[in-house]
Formats: sequence, structure tokens, C-alpha cells
Amino acid sequence: MKRRARWRERVGADRRLAAILDTCDELLWECGADGTVTFVSSNVMRYLGYDANELMGRPLLHLLHPHDRVSWSRVLTAATAGEANEVRGQPMRAVAKDGTERWLDTNIVTVRRGRREIAITGASRPSAHGLARVRATDEMRDRILLLLTRRSLDVVFQPIVSLYTGHVIGAEALSRFPDAPDRRPDQWFADAEAVGLGQELELLAIRTALARSRTALPPGVDLWLNVSPATIENAELLGLLAADGPDAMRRFVLEITEHASVDDYPAFLRKRDELSALGVRFAVDDAGAGYASFAHILRLQPDFIKLDRDVVNGLDHDAAKRALVAAIVMFAMEIRCAVIAEGIETKEEFDAASLVGIDAAQGFFVSAPAPHHLDWATPRGGAEVPARPARAASIALP
Repeated sequence: MKRRARWRERVGADRRLAAILDTCDELLWECGADGTVTFVSSNVMRYLGYDANELMGRPLLHLLHPHDRVSWSRVLTAATAGEANEVRGQPMRAVAKDGTERWLDTNIVTVRRGRREIAITGASRPSAHGLARVRATDEMRDRILLLLTRRSLDVVFQPIVSLYTGHVIGAEALSRFPDAPDRRPDQWFADAEAVGLGQELELLAIRTALARSRTALPPGVDLWLNVSPATIENAELLGLLAADGPDAMRRFVLEITEHASVDDYPAFLRKRDELSALGVRFAVDDAGAGYASFAHILRLQPDFIKLDRDVVNGLDHDAAKRALVAAIVMFAMEIRCAVIAEGIETKEEFDAASLVGIDAAQGFFVSAPAPHHLDWATPRGGAEVPARPARAASIALP
């Protein structure tokens, strides 16, 4: 009878403990002296999106943001060495299962079990600063998910004009977000990348541009699409580009921003070669705006270089910029790559771009972006291709 009573008492205590852990507002956890998680309360799902069983046996440091791992490694080392029995209010920047950051204030206590066994227990709760960031991140994710679900994204096209013939040779697809017109498109894409939905939003923009271009663009005009290196490696991209058959692949130009980092160049270049073999061409966008433009261009070996607006702005009266652009044009000729001036807004810039040997131009002087090619004003204001020194184009342009 006594044994049964003790068993019931133990079961009751376990149930009460489980109820406390389930209803506790703090995230409770424990790790061994080696930093391996040995316990975590079930509300870890609410805080970090993990099931408790997923974290058992994993290193605690791997759940933290890389910038916090060094500081927390010191905290754990001090705790296991017996230098600190209790630490209060230690900031912890954890990484949730979806990749977002979660800021937590954490109290830890070193527990000794026997002579040698040491465990570190912690109680974490969202910090005031972190809670605001978590809420902002959640709202951002919800906004992007709603956009992806409704597919409430629009596309306009801005023409690219050859400075040799005056003809429209291509059109860049530019995303527009009717749900929040006050937010710039680049902010939408940055927000999507921050919450782990960057590729999904890019693919939606590409899908929309491909569908609209079938009726919005005339025959013979190439479609230019903005794509990040990560999306280049996404298998879904090839399926979208190949939907209209192999012949259509030759009308696509993928613009890769010079700001975008390439984490694995060999893998990226293999994918580029695969797409190039099918007729897809590549452009480096925003060239001249970063610190490693030429290194990036040399590794990518693009078909086009698009000069950043900051390089083109004031080209007609800035001798230093003209010298820089002329050098880029000569460099492009050596690697058989065409140069396009982006952001041309005045006739003077248009004329100067032609005189320094740039192959094509894009910008509001040429035409504002529009949903259909019949809405383009090209060439704007009767802008003719000005006289300029004769030379062969860097590569053949239609």
C-alpha cells in the first residue's frame, strides 16, 4: 500500500510539473556541461517554432545567432567552471525554425548533480526590445504571405533602346505592389528576404512578368528579369523559363545585382552554364555601385553590364564619370560584353552615353515603365541617336 501511495504521489508530482511547464510563460531549458540540450519546455513551439523533441541532443549554441555564439560560449564555459552559479538578464538572440531572430532575456543557474555532473538550466522570455522586433517580423511575414497567397503583385515594363539603331531591344520587368504603393519594391523584396520568403516573392514576380509579357511585349523584344543568385539555383526557375518552349529561352536576360552576394560561386556558375546553353543571357545590374564590381563581372562573365544610376547621373558634365564609363566600355569590349546605361533622365545624359560608346540606354528620358508597349513614349521627345565616333558594338545587338 505504501509503495502504491508513493507511486501515485510521484505520478501526481510529474503531472503537476508538466502542467507548470506547459503553462509557464518562460521558455525553460537545460543543457549539459558540453552545451548539449537535455531538456526544453513544450512552449518552445510558441517561441521558436520547434517541437521540443527536435532540440533534444542538439548543441545550444547552434540555436543562437552567429554573432551571439562567442559571448554565450564564454557564459557556458564560466558556468561549467563554477565561476558563476547564477547569471541574470543575459541577452540571447535565438534563431527560430523559420530563420528569423528572436531576442530573449535569460536567467541561467548552474546545477551540480553529484561530484562531477554539471547542468546549466535557463529561463528565457522575450525582451522588450526583442518582443517589438519579433512582432514587427511577424507582421512583415504575414504581409508577405498574404501577398503570395493573393498574388497581388503587378508588373510594368521599361524599354531598353539601342544607341546604334534607336530600336527597342528589350524591356525590364519591374514589380509593383498595389496593396502598399508607398513602400518601394526593393523594400518588399528586402522584407521577404529577411523573413525567409525572398525566393518565393522573386518567383511570383517572374511568373507574373512571364504571363504579362506574352501580350504586353511585341515580337523581337527581349524580356529582362531581376533574379538573385539564390533564385538562379532554384530548380523552379528553369521550369518557368522553359514553359513556352526552347526557342523562347533566347529572349530572356537575367539581371543579377552587383550588390547580391554569391555564396557558392562554383555551384552558381554551373547553373549559369546550364541556362546559357539553353540560350538564356545574363546581365550584371548596378555595376559601379559596389566595391567589387569588376571581380564580380570577371567571375560571372555576363553578356551585359548595366551601369548604376549613380554612375550615369550627370554624365554630360562630369569629366571623371565620363572617363570611368569610357574605361568600363573598353573593358566590356575586351570581354565581348555590351554596356547599358540605366537611369537616363535627360537628353544631355542620353547624348553623352552615346558619345562615350555605351551600347543601349534605359530610363525615364527613353520612356517611363508601362503595363503595355503601346504605352511607351519611345524615343521620348523625338530623341534621335546622336552622331558619335564609329566603333563596333561590344557584342551584336538587334
